[in-house]
Amino acid sequence: LATPVYYGTLAPGILSVFSRYQCWYSNKRFLGIPVEAKPKKGVILLAAGGEGGYSAGLLTMKTLLRSIGVKGDIEVAASGNTDMLPASDDAVALGEAEQLARQIYAPGQ
Repeated sequence: LATPVYYGTLAPGILSVFSRYQCWYSNKRFLGIPVEAKPKKGVILLAAGGEGGYSAGLLTMKTLLRSIGVKGDIEVAASGNTDMLPASDDAVALGEAEQLARQIYAPGQ
């Protein structure tokens, strides 16, 4: 899942998508209705600039991915200084993203 980070949190569009899963949580938490989500793999790609960082957005993203059935470690690739270095020029973040793509698409995974 990839998203820009605005003011230290996730972009409104991605939050809007995940808001649709609130009924799953409510059914499980308040009504005791089990949710049958297939186990999934997940990685997070973030791009953030400015002074807010992305730690709050990262925590939110991990919580959201867990809520839809992502299991195991959730790896992250982030470009956290895009106001000074465009994400497209961030060699470290690009390398992390490439490594995550190889992991998630590895045969037998």
